[in-house]
Amino acid sequence: MLIDNTRLPKIIDDLARFDGRKKRYVPYPSVIDDSNPARKRELQLLADLQTQWELLLKKYPGNVRFTQSFNKYYGQVLWPDNRTFLAISSPVSFADKLWLPQSQVIGQFQRDFTNKLKPLSGEGFDKFQAIVQDKISQAYKTTKTLKQAWQTVSQFIDYQNQRYMLAEHYYPKIIAPQPIKFNPLIINNDWVKNGKSLVKIIRAVEHNWEQTTDYSQEQILGWLIFSGIVYGGINEVQMLQGWLTSLLAKEYQPFIKERIMVSPRFVQRRFGNEREEGSDKLYNTKQIIVDVVSQCWLMRYHKNSSQAEIKHIIAKLSEDKIKRYLTVALSDVIKPLGIKPLPFSRFLYYASYHWEMLDGADIDHASVGVLRGMHNTAGLSTQDFGLFLNQKYQYKEEPYDLEHILTLSISKNSIMRKETPNSSTKNIEARKSDLIMNLTKDFKTDEKRKKKKPNSTPYTLIERVEKRYEQYDDLSEKILLDWVLNLLNRKESKSLSNESILKYIRTIGYEWLYFTTAQPLDIWSEEEFEELYEDILEYKAVVRNNTDVGYSANLLKSMHNFAKSKYNLPSVNFQQSKNGRRVRAELISPQAYQAIIKQILGSVDILEREMFALLFILVYRTGMR
Repeated sequence: MLIDNTRLPKIIDDLARFDGRKKRYVPYPSVIDDSNPARKRELQLLADLQTQWELLLKKYPGNVRFTQSFNKYYGQVLWPDNRTFLAISSPVSFADKLWLPQSQVIGQFQRDFTNKLKPLSGEGFDKFQAIVQDKISQAYKTTKTLKQAWQTVSQFIDYQNQRYMLAEHYYPKIIAPQPIKFNPLIINNDWVKNGKSLVKIIRAVEHNWEQTTDYSQEQILGWLIFSGIVYGGINEVQMLQGWLTSLLAKEYQPFIKERIMVSPRFVQRRFGNEREEGSDKLYNTKQIIVDVVSQCWLMRYHKNSSQAEIKHIIAKLSEDKIKRYLTVALSDVIKPLGIKPLPFSRFLYYASYHWEMLDGADIDHASVGVLRGMHNTAGLSTQDFGLFLNQKYQYKEEPYDLEHILTLSISKNSIMRKETPNSSTKNIEARKSDLIMNLTKDFKTDEKRKKKKPNSTPYTLIERVEKRYEQYDDLSEKILLDWVLNLLNRKESKSLSNESILKYIRTIGYEWLYFTTAQPLDIWSEEEFEELYEDILEYKAVVRNNTDVGYSANLLKSMHNFAKSKYNLPSVNFQQSKNGRRVRAELISPQAYQAIIKQILGSVDILEREMFALLFILVYRTGMR
């Protein structure tokens, strides 16, 4: 019998063959033809990995002692019928053909088999890793294909470890390069670009401060605002206004290291931590340590200001006034240098590009979001304040077992829902809209028309919506109708069904009309539109309990971009369209906190109660997630 080459198992067995002309493994055409695109990429990559692996095996053989026993392959070749012989090739003549003794045959086979069985050395695996990373980075671009490619590489390495090596993790898994992950709540694509523009302005201002000693009181006030934004991180308009009011009114207190602390108080529409008696207004209060630069400008301002002048300024202080003070101070500095000023909203938003990098500014992104006004620090609505301060809790004699506690699901308090009917009243109010009802009717009528064979030619859906266009005069209604007509006219090329368009209308139409009817949208600024969309999405999240506002934000973005081209509206930056689910902080009242701890200590098993009490204490007192 002639001894054949032993075929050791390969991951591409029955999937690919070695092409001698191309000198690499290629998938079988029959397998490729029956595969989807993802499977085709996987087969091609496996073939390439096997090719590279065997090339490196020849150059970088390892130690055979680390491999598993391959007796079954060894025995299948040597003793098929307990007979073994070897034919020597290239004989000079027939007489030179020799029958070799069995021991010599086995020895020769053992040497050949051992050479084939030698694993890839550590140096060879390092080379393999470099080749793989280079190949994947060049051939796979999208996140999905990259993930699939690295899964295939892990599958290939696992195969080598499991089929050949003694150690389960002899070849370590190749760690896929992880892309830099920015926090979408804080950093967007323009953060660096606009941040660099802001840094140019800051350098020009600092140079001006070094060269100038005389300033008017209005300029000093502008530089105080500038310092608070750029060095103090006061990047929310409402907080900036409250901060400036408290500083001018000298409502600050001494703090360590010759610093001062101020507690600005400002109105917020739906969230706050303070309420005036007899008023529905909610206030938010934050304690702020005034930065050194702002403190210098504050001292300079108070040095030459009278009490009457300060009272007059505080009485007329508004967002527009703050913008004016800042613009007056900056214009004399940046105009001669040809530096383009940033809009006030962007100036506030991108100021963190500078102050986050200052020495000692060790702050997490969640706190940066609070300073920008992107996260509410208190999650209480006006109706919830009474419950927060006065709700009574009754201890229940109910034992809890460990399994029951671990399977508890946390949901919104049903008791609070029942006792706050006012929220549903606003819900009903927001859903009143003749236009949305009529559009829904038009879509349903068109659907019925398609199912029947009419005797006459009825109006098409587009014609029906165009007739609605003649019935409504408000600009917000015109924008919505124009957007719907645009979707209907392009739905054929974009595979957009009528059902999808109707879903879009119902998702954002009610809130859009509720917040914008009778508003002068044609003269609104970028800041006013951003505040509008923030209010709409906040309303959907809080009143409607929509935990995922990303879908609504994308629809509002689509409609605004359309209206921007037709009605020349300003550009708006939609952060919520990228965020998906947004986590909202909520306050737990002292009564509720004490009731939770008391209930745990009285109802949980004695061996577990202290652990669970400690767990809840850490969660509620430190804000751990």
